[in-house]
Amino acid sequence: MLNPIPGDKPARELDARYLHVAILGMCTFFMDAQPMLAVLFKERPGSDALVRGYIEFATELLAQGIEEASPSASAGKSRAGRA
Repeated sequence: MLNPIPGDKPARELDARYLHVAILGMCTFFMDAQPMLAVLFKERPGSDALVRGYIEFATELLAQGIEEASPSASAGKSRAGRA
């Protein structure tokens, strides 16, 4: 975001402080929520498969959230209100 590379998709304007807090929260939650993860997933909490899956999910979630929305995709709709 700070030093885009030619060809990168444009990033939407956002407060980088909130992004920083969100990334930290995603990381600490995964470690602190081991009992909940044991209930939600068949995989053993902390297993390589579960960690890889979470990293891929978080990366895609952040990348899509940072990416600038196309005008047709965001016509009058708030991302926060979508399920």
